[in-house]
Amino acid sequence: MLVPILLLAIPAASAADHRVAARLEYGDRYDDAVGVDDGRWVAARVVDTGEVAILDTWSWSITALDPCGSSRATAVGGRANASRIFVGCSDATVRIVDPTSSGAFDVSTSPASLPGAVTGIAANDTSIFVFTGAADGGGAVAVTTLTAATGADSGSTFGFSLPYTLEDVAANDFAVMATAGEGTWSGASVGGTGLTSFGFPAGDYTDIIAISDNEFIAAAGSSGLAYMLWGASNSSLRASSALSRAVAVGYYQGDMLVGDAGADQLVRLSLDSSGLPTSTRVGTIEPPDDAPAAEDPVEIIDLDEHSVVATDGGAFWIVTDTPWVEASEPSVAGGTIGTEFSFTFTSTSAGSYVVRRGGTSNTSGTQLSAGEIAEDETVELTYEIGADYTEGRNAIRVVVTDADDSTVGHDTIYVANDEPPGAVTLKNKNLREVAKTLVLSFTGL
Repeated sequence: MLVPILLLAIPAASAADHRVAARLEYGDRYDDAVGVDDGRWVAARVVDTGEVAILDTWSWSITALDPCGSSRATAVGGRANASRIFVGCSDATVRIVDPTSSGAFDVSTSPASLPGAVTGIAANDTSIFVFTGAADGGGAVAVTTLTAATGADSGSTFGFSLPYTLEDVAANDFAVMATAGEGTWSGASVGGTGLTSFGFPAGDYTDIIAISDNEFIAAAGSSGLAYMLWGASNSSLRASSALSRAVAVGYYQGDMLVGDAGADQLVRLSLDSSGLPTSTRVGTIEPPDDAPAAEDPVEIIDLDEHSVVATDGGAFWIVTDTPWVEASEPSVAGGTIGTEFSFTFTSTSAGSYVVRRGGTSNTSGTQLSAGEIAEDETVELTYEIGADYTEGRNAIRVVVTDADDSTVGHDTIYVANDEPPGAVTLKNKNLREVAKTLVLSFTGL
């Protein structure tokens, strides 16, 4: 069942400040998250209910989905440049979630046969890697490779072992890796041709990301960050002097962003010429005021101007320095051609705004209007569903450009064109006889 969630942003500072602009909440606890379709969708596993919370980063709204039915979601994964979300289930299946143009999600089941409940899902550019095993206390891990396009088993299954409970997984072109707490991570070459295990003396290993075709970074608790170059004896601990207890790692506007649970901060670290994190702090970002004191990051998804931080408090933190734009729901969800609809929007920064229909970015689509907005001003707009509106759902995007630093923020609402299709006119030429059967042919609607 789909459950749309209406959300309110927290008060934010001016756009020039790097901050958590909004805390968007559904469920009690997340422990796994993935960004797909170039950041259009961010999906997180809701631990307590076994659902998946899917964040639409166009409209900043959340949909709750229960793709596993009578079982529970145990892991989420997918490719950054493709729209499919792969959900591992406790009944040893993988469900494939496909976003549709109507705003709904189609769910199908992968035909792959798995040896047990899914404990992790990772991906590279061509394949989906499904991890089973090591769910409670460590042990053998089996990795089944699925074809990304179809979700079918590619015929490649390999594995390795972990001494502790599997925490998180990642993949690149050369290898798959899993963290297991207690200063340990293990992995295998894609296809299982080579195995390796790396251990460091301190810190609980949690979040792990692939940072290149053959390199990985993991959050390593009190040890800072752990780095490993696959296929070489090049592994090290990094940035330990800049961090108290690293629990999540990702990127934000060209820097590495680390969730530091010990200091209760997000820490931005500069990168060296090789793209590896240094101990130099670019800055820190405080948790939102309405976050519970014990809420910590678990995954960080980079969206260029924004980063989305999934937390163990069942929330998405939106990290940015752009204007935070918040549009109300339209006065009507849709209608026929000529139907008027109105909505309001606000911005945390003064600047100029443009409203466009049908675009897929801040610069695409048909312009409906433009104007100026003051900081925290409420602007009300009214439009009419036109003949050029696409049948079904139309995205109406509000884009605000900050007057001082030209950063750009957005929000999106959806309005449906419900105009009935025109009547089909049939003529004698549409009829023909084939083997004593009348065949009627015409152009479909």
